[in-house]
Amino acid sequence: MPGGLHPPLSVIESWPAPNTTDPESHSHAASILAAIFGGIAVVTVSLRLWARCVIQRQGGWDDICVAFALIPTIGLNIAVPLGAYVYGENHHVWDNTLPNLISERKLAIAEELFYVFASCFVKVSVLLFYRRMGNRTTISPKFLTIIYLSIASVIAYNIAFLIVIFVSCRPFSAYWMEIDPTYALTQKYRCYNEPAHLIAATAISLTQDFITTTLPAIFSWKLQMPVKQKLLLNVVFGLGYLAVVVAAIRIYFV
Repeated sequence: MPGGLHPPLSVIESWPAPNTTDPESHSHAASILAAIFGGIAVVTVSLRLWARCVIQRQGGWDDICVAFALIPTIGLNIAVPLGAYVYGENHHVWDNTLPNLISERKLAIAEELFYVFASCFVKVSVLLFYRRMGNRTTISPKFLTIIYLSIASVIAYNIAFLIVIFVSCRPFSAYWMEIDPTYALTQKYRCYNEPAHLIAATAISLTQDFITTTLPAIFSWKLQMPVKQKLLLNVVFGLGYLAVVVAAIRIYFV
């Protein structure tokens, strides 16, 4: 929302007259991308589980974690078009209704929960996969320690993030009700600095993504294989840096 949840009067006065009957809509890009990448995630994870658990019969904890990650990922991909087409997230704030804005805030809690669980399970799955690779090759105790510390940091971070979500406002209903100007002026409540929290949380997640993506480069370079194969393998692992770039962009726009 322009000006945040509580824009100053000067910002509100700059808004055009509301149009709730035929409001201007933003691009459908977010919903289209959610459908495309959500579908890719379902197909990719399904094929992996089929290959590892059914064909090879070598399923492990990394497969269990990625299967659990798929559930909130699907939920997140459903929430995107739900917010856009049911609660008006693809409209300008001045063209939306107060009930929709309140519902958007409730949906935001669900989206944050989906994101926390999905990202946690994905990162832990990747780190456990590195541990599995270490069982087949020579892996140093130091590298193992880094993997376990990374897993612990991911779990601790996500537990902390979950706690923050549910203690963010007192009373908790203020999380979605504070967007109502009447409520904000007449009720007693206390909420945290949401933008600052999102920036801090994203920065920590970005660091974890960077470490998780960099570990295989160190590990694979010590494998006994031709240099060309090592380079190609690191190119594949390097795709994980896309998550780092996305997190950095998110920090910029928050």
